Amino acid sequence: SIPPDDSLKLATVYACISKIAQTVATLNRGVYKTKASGREMISHPVSGLLTHYSDSHTSAFDFWENIISDSLLYGKGYAYIERAGPRPTALGYMPAEKVQERDAPDGGTVYKYSGGTSRGNYNFLEQEVVVVSAFRGISPIEYHRESLGLSKAALDFGASFFGSGGNLSGVLSVDNSLTDEQFMALQNAWQNKYHGRSGQHATAILEHGIKYDRIGIPPDDAQFIETRKMQASEIARIFNVPAALVGLETNVSFSNVEQQNIFFASYTIAPLVKRIENELNNKLFTERERKTVEVEFDMSSLLRADAETRSNYYSTMIRDGVMTINEVRKIEGLNPAKNGDTHFVPLNVIPLEKMDGYGDKISTQ
Repeated sequence: SIPPDDSLKLATVYACISKIAQTVATLNRGVYKTKASGREMISHPVSGLLTHYSDSHTSAFDFWENIISDSLLYGKGYAYIERAGPRPTALGYMPAEKVQERDAPDGGTVYKYSGGTSRGNYNFLEQEVVVVSAFRGISPIEYHRESLGLSKAALDFGASFFGSGGNLSGVLSVDNSLTDEQFMALQNAWQNKYHGRSGQHATAILEHGIKYDRIGIPPDDAQFIETRKMQASEIARIFNVPAALVGLETNVSFSNVEQQNIFFASYTIAPLVKRIENELNNKLFTERERKTVEVEFDMSSLLRADAETRSNYYSTMIRDGVMTINEVRKIEGLNPAKNGDTHFVPLNVIPLEKMDGYGDKISTQ
């Protein structure tokens, strides 16, 4: 079993976790209210909680990066909720390794935090803690410890092999028995001169019938490089991160990368974001508010195609009256334009049942 923090020493694990955590941390967040006329972003006390935290030195980016990375490393990421009466006023990050979950007498969960807060060590009730869980609340590191163990073993082997000058282990054999003093002198002399970085590629000089025989399997015979590549791809699959996004594919086209980005947003980030939204909505709003108010992470930036594709899409949506110019400008991060809230409809499109009358009118002109 590999400790969570040690797993970050595996390059692909580090790349996958940082990619997921940082992507979620970059998303804009807001509070939306559903009305008869549709949904709109509103100013709400919870809005400030999404960007301001109990630790004034912690940025919004760092807060969410820590929470998400903890969920992937330890299975769950935690934040305690500070309140003024019924209203939440701040969120405080709790490192997952300092949180213990215990069953409460009423059947809920108590979270014992030993990291220290403004109130010192504390036991938080279930409604006082935001919990962001990985799949089934268990870390991928724990689920796949055998696979990650193989990756760690390959990494350690490579470090040992190349750290020893690229030479495999061998046996020194002599014709006669050696005294303890002779044995230690030979061992120390060989180790100091011909083993490790200072002895790389040196030529050994053996006397008095001493012979050196190499043992072990060369790395190419042990498929060392192939094993590392296979394990790197396996780790990417574990975290559901496309290979090109963590540098495992080199011969990829722009269109392939774009499709992998969309896959990453739809099947890796979207489920995680939905889990976070549900948790925030459940813990930060009153029961009455939850009927019409909710937190939403804006994922439009992740699903954005290239400029030409977006241009064609927007042109069609404006032409068919689905979107206004200002709605498009808002998506693109532009200020609204004067008279840009008008919907347009194409004049050359009519209902099918009116086609006969339209045809007769054209023919008489």
